[in-house]
Amino acid sequence: EKKAPSFVRGQVPLIHFHKQSEKGTGPLNSKGPVPFSARDATVDRDLGIALAQLGSKQRRHNISQLVFPLLQPHLVDWPDDPEAVAAKAVALALGGNTTESLRLVEKLLRRAPSRELDLVTAAFLSATLGRHEDAVDYWQRTLEVNPAFSDYHVALAAEYVHLKNWDLAVPSLRRGLGLNPARLDARKLLIQCLAQQGNRQQAEQEFAVYSSLGAKDTEEVRRSLLRVGN
Repeated sequence: EKKAPSFVRGQVPLIHFHKQSEKGTGPLNSKGPVPFSARDATVDRDLGIALAQLGSKQRRHNISQLVFPLLQPHLVDWPDDPEAVAAKAVALALGGNTTESLRLVEKLLRRAPSRELDLVTAAFLSATLGRHEDAVDYWQRTLEVNPAFSDYHVALAAEYVHLKNWDLAVPSLRRGLGLNPARLDARKLLIQCLAQQGNRQQAEQEFAVYSSLGAKDTEEVRRSLLRVGN
């Protein structure tokens, strides 16, 4: 089994799809290969966005340093390009500048209030900054756009837990589990919330389901349930 190549600091871990040779030619047009020098801005913009997505998915914080020089020339000419701005925001967050990242995403949302990816990013960034009420608002707006994704309901419930609002966390978790009944993390959180509500009977019922699904930490969850009950 081959291991994924390791990330080398300063090295771009992606290759542009249309690069055909080491001579720097791009895709063919009616007159033959297009030199990359004529396409640098577009290629760099696309590569910067792809790198930001890769860094976000794999939590590669040091990839952010590669994104800015690729995106910046394009953003000088096209400062309102939503995909490029969103990629810059991701890179800022990976680099630890969460406040500036959120500022950029909120600017995007003022132009396109229902853009799902930006709403999700704003929710996560708000939570990272400890702004849990703002995160609740962003998750609610996200669910208005896409109510059929279990992750969003569970993420909203997690924010309610931060605010100790068990009464709102429980129905959010039930909606998430209705969409994905096998989510152990959501069931574990539901047990906690029911216990905090004082609803011990339902908490024990949910614990029985949790145990039947083969969770590895059932004994730990059982002890936690007993502590809340006492």
